[in-house]
Amino acid sequence: MKYYFLLPVVWLFSILGIAQSANLDREKVQVSYVKLPSHPILEKENRTYSSNSSALTISGYKRQSEEAVLTVDFDYHGTQVEDVNINKEKHEKKDKEGNVTSTTYTYAATANYTSTGTLIINNSVSGGSKTQNYSEKKAYKSSDYSTYNKARDYYNNNKDNLRNKQNASHKSIIVNNAKAYLNATFGFVPTINKYEFFWILGSKKHPEFENHHINFDKLKVIIDNMKYDQPIDELEKELEPVITYFENVVEKYQGKKKKLRKVRYASYYNLANIYYYLDQPEKCEAYGQKIIDNDYDKADGRYFIRIAKNLKQKLESNKVDSRHFSVDYMAE
Repeated sequence: MKYYFLLPVVWLFSILGIAQSANLDREKVQVSYVKLPSHPILEKENRTYSSNSSALTISGYKRQSEEAVLTVDFDYHGTQVEDVNINKEKHEKKDKEGNVTSTTYTYAATANYTSTGTLIINNSVSGGSKTQNYSEKKAYKSSDYSTYNKARDYYNNNKDNLRNKQNASHKSIIVNNAKAYLNATFGFVPTINKYEFFWILGSKKHPEFENHHINFDKLKVIIDNMKYDQPIDELEKELEPVITYFENVVEKYQGKKKKLRKVRYASYYNLANIYYYLDQPEKCEAYGQKIIDNDYDKADGRYFIRIAKNLKQKLESNKVDSRHFSVDYMAE
């Protein structure tokens, strides 16, 4: 009778231990892939462009001066200055009873700077045209001065430098935004993300702690070896034992308790992330739904469903089944 009694007691304490120690830690990995465009030119021979701006480049496209398929015209309109004022600010000192004991004033120059630019893209093959307008604004305030005249003189003596500084800053931002739009729309951009993460058990008291870390170490070595320009078939095979492990964890820790759902959540999250970077959006989406059904962090489930659908659409519109391939004419 003693032996039959001890078994459920040991099992009970084991479950209680699990329920009390399911803390999760973020563990970083590095992933590499090609960002796919939303409106690709499918024929490689047509991936050419010309531009009046040397700063605007399209990754995966050859730049040429004549007979390019995409003609990229950029016009930066400069910086306008508006609402120049000298603002007066009142400062009061009060005693313990709240009575005003002294009053002083400071003065500061203020101005609003606005810069604009226009990007026009023409496609000689499709006949299509796109126009993007850009705007940057900055509300400027100088240091405080003791008199109105000092604040006014500071602005008058430095207004050209102040305007030039805002102009240079705004132009850099607008050009970078235009370049980002070009590449998001048409370009094939090799990408390395060193800050992707997976959820791993953080409490040494948890009975799954050691196996979680062993399998994460395996996963990290494999994922870190991912290259944007190399097939991932072998990586997928190498990841099979890790995938099986996280699937088994789900089966092992069943129950409605929050800490049990948390352990399952970590596995579902990791599996969804693995399949996302293996370019398998259907499986990524399926595990996103499992995260929702598991009822621990539904927002992450919705996130995976959203990015999985986006990836599926990108793969279909680009007529590829992977984001891992060589890219010619990479932009700097």
